[in-house]
Amino acid sequence: MFTVGVIGSATSVHKVISLAQNLKLKARFIALPYTNFQETKLIIQSHDHEVDFWFPTGQLPYAIAKEVLQTDDFLIPIQNNEASLYKAFLEVAYHSNIFLQRLSIDEMSKQVVDDALIQLNIESSNIYLKIYDTTTTSEELINFHKTLWAEDKTYGAITSFEAVYNELQQLGIPVYWYSISHSEILHACKVLEEKIKTSFFKDTQIGVCTIAIEEISTTIVTANPYAQQYLALQIKEILINLSEHIDGFLTEQGDNRYIIFSTRGAIEKNYPIVRQKIQELKLLADKYIITGIGYGETALAAEVNATIANQHSRNNEQHEIFVMQEDGTIIEHIGHDKELVYTNKLFDTPSIEALKEANISMRTYNRIQALLLKLGTEHFTTLDLTNHLQMENRNARRIVTNLSKAGLIEYVGESTHHVKGRPRKIYRFLQQK
Repeated sequence: MFTVGVIGSATSVHKVISLAQNLKLKARFIALPYTNFQETKLIIQSHDHEVDFWFPTGQLPYAIAKEVLQTDDFLIPIQNNEASLYKAFLEVAYHSNIFLQRLSIDEMSKQVVDDALIQLNIESSNIYLKIYDTTTTSEELINFHKTLWAEDKTYGAITSFEAVYNELQQLGIPVYWYSISHSEILHACKVLEEKIKTSFFKDTQIGVCTIAIEEISTTIVTANPYAQQYLALQIKEILINLSEHIDGFLTEQGDNRYIIFSTRGAIEKNYPIVRQKIQELKLLADKYIITGIGYGETALAAEVNATIANQHSRNNEQHEIFVMQEDGTIIEHIGHDKELVYTNKLFDTPSIEALKEANISMRTYNRIQALLLKLGTEHFTTLDLTNHLQMENRNARRIVTNLSKAGLIEYVGESTHHVKGRPRKIYRFLQQK
């Protein structure tokens, strides 16, 4: 069963869990409420190891969670719609007999408020809006509403946060909580249900790990007539230990080649262990360890993908571990901060022709594109390719020169951030038509 961490104010967390449990989803919900939304980061860092999916109860905790996790793959989005805002408007009108007049509102998006007002087609006046983001504090929001009230510019306030709501209430300011609606929660639960199904089928895919030990050190082998047998036993022990960690079945193919059959979920959850055991083999055998991991709906498909990944590992200068997923996506440097995700497919026909002219493989082209995406920039130097893609400097210079001649990249300037020597040339990819 999957574990879902529900994070938000205590009231919102309780509301989400109550509604979600009635849907009888195949998930266990744990309540992780905060007093202040800025606690979101610490809560996620403290509990991420025990949670499969995160269910933030608002847009701001969602945005903070995405910053912390660096992905939204395990986040359930709450899509705020006009229903919640209309509910707050109605509460104001009911309690104050004034509709859409002299209000202060805090919101993450101006567009949401603008759209709601336009659709109501009712004249409003003196609506003060505070746009917040992940750096905003509760104190800022409280002061925004409090100042407008003290200056007699507003009749009341609408806030998205329970902590702000409680504080303004204590100050005697008419305040209304703009909280998530039942329909928004139910929609998010549907998204969660789909993510659970997808994750289940993904985890239960076949996973195959192929390991080839290239040329075991002759020094070790010939030093003692029994050394080769002892070494083979030590290798087998490491591989059996790896199989145990990933709940796999080890088979020996002969000629220092091994295959471990497991599931995708078990392998993905243990990428650090896989890296550790392969490193142990490298130190023990004193030679290259060629490792490829493949995923597929069937054992045959997974094994074919593992063989392709194995070939990528063999061609890689550092003989890194490669993963080939069922959709053709390649992962390089698994479980490492240098992890790259890219594909061997390139659908831009002019680029394919240009790559042939430049004598650059699609894999190399896509590795560079994936690196830029990861670094969050469109500019790069030959040193970036050398440091991040483990290329020899000479090879990096050749690639840049060929891409430039083929019209795929352009020179845009020089870097002034260098320790010594000449400034480094900066390039970027040209948009393909």
